[in-house]
Amino acid sequence: MKNFLRISIVSILLIACTQDDAIPENQNIISNNRIEKNEISETASIDIITHEYDYYGKIFKVTYSLDTKNSTVINVKGDTEIAQEILGKGSASQSVLFYIDEQNNADHLIKSKVFNTHQEVAKYVGHDTLAIADAKNQKNECNDIDNYGPIDYRFYVDIDYFNEMSGITAFKRKDYSKYHLGVYNDRLSSFMCSSLYNWEVSLTLFEDICRSGKSYTFFKSHNAPNLRVEDLRPYTLSGWWFWRQSWNDNVSSFLATSKKP
Repeated sequence: MKNFLRISIVSILLIACTQDDAIPENQNIISNNRIEKNEISETASIDIITHEYDYYGKIFKVTYSLDTKNSTVINVKGDTEIAQEILGKGSASQSVLFYIDEQNNADHLIKSKVFNTHQEVAKYVGHDTLAIADAKNQKNECNDIDNYGPIDYRFYVDIDYFNEMSGITAFKRKDYSKYHLGVYNDRLSSFMCSSLYNWEVSLTLFEDICRSGKSYTFFKSHNAPNLRVEDLRPYTLSGWWFWRQSWNDNVSSFLATSKKP
C-alpha cells in the first residue's frame, strides 16, 4: 500500500512539473508574438520621404526617414550641404513651390521649385496678375481677402482631414486669404481645396502673420485632381536643419488664388 502511495505521489509530482514547464513555454510564445507585432508596428510608422528641389536650374535631392508615430526625422542623406546653403536660415530663398499635376503626384516623392520671393512664385504659375497681387501691393498687407468664386477651401487641425477649422472654412470663393489665423495659429495639419476640373488653384502657407516670412505654395494645374494634402509633416520648412521642422503646426496666414486658364 505504501509503495502504491509513493508511486501515486511521484506520478502527481511529475504531472505537476510537466504542467509547470509548459506554462513558461506558452508564455514565451505569446511574448515573442507581442515583440514581433511591436517591431512590425514600429517599422510601419517609418516613411521614406525624398525631396527633389530645383533652385533656378540647380537640382539637388534630400531623403529622410520620418517617424510618423512620433513626428520626428531619424535619418537624413543626400545633398544636405547644398540644401543647407540654399534653404538654410540665412539664405535668400523664401518660397517653395510644389507643382501638382499628372506627372508630379507620387507618394513620398516631392518635386518642388525654390524661389527667393513669393512674388516670383506667383509670376511663375501665372497668378501674379490676379486681384490678390493688388492686395499684396497695398501699404497695409494685414488684410483679409474674400472674393466669390467656384472653390471650396477647408482646413483641419489634425492630419487626414479631422477636426475642421470651421472659423476659416470658406465655400464658393475665388481669391481667399486670412492674414492671421487667430485661435488656429500654428495648428494647421491638413487641407483640401475642391474645385471644378478645369480650374487652377494655388494655396500658399506663410510662416508669419500678414502673409510674411517663409512660404510654401501648393499649385494644382487645370488638368490635375483637387488640391488636397492629408498630412503636412512631409513638407519641410526652410531654416537650419530645415528637414527636422515641417509645415505641420507652423502656419500663421495663407493666401489662395484660382483662375480658369
